Amino acid sequence: MIASVAANPLAGRLVWEFFVERFDKVNAVFNTGGQAFLISAIVDDVASTGTTQEDVRRRRRSPPGLCRHLLTGRCAFWWVGWAPQLERVRSFFAQHPLPAADRAIRSSLERIRIRGKRIATEGPQLAAWLQQRYGA
Repeated sequence: MIASVAANPLAGRLVWEFFVERFDKVNAVFNTGGQAFLISAIVDDVASTGTTQEDVRRRRRSPPGLCRHLLTGRCAFWWVGWAPQLERVRSFFAQHPLPAADRAIRSSLERIRIRGKRIATEGPQLAAWLQQRYGA
């Protein structure tokens, strides 16, 4: 269930916040004995998400053409919060080490970096195309 909610672009960061707020309980339940692989799967599902509650609210009340804000971080439909999320994930797991999920943590950090690089390289072209096509 966590994976399906985390996959929703408008709910991903909410799942991360849920995970952080309830980390001790989640860790106690899913990082014990033969279930240690589950904590790794959960980390993999939630750590590289990036939509905030404010993004969700903004998307609901925004008119078409919102994506003109692609480069300013105002578009909930595009994953633009990569740098803050990278630091949030890095600092959280520095304070809460999870050896059983080390590979998932490293993988999540790498996905966040890749998205950021892709946005940096393709974002300007996409924004120009949106402007030309839709006058966004």
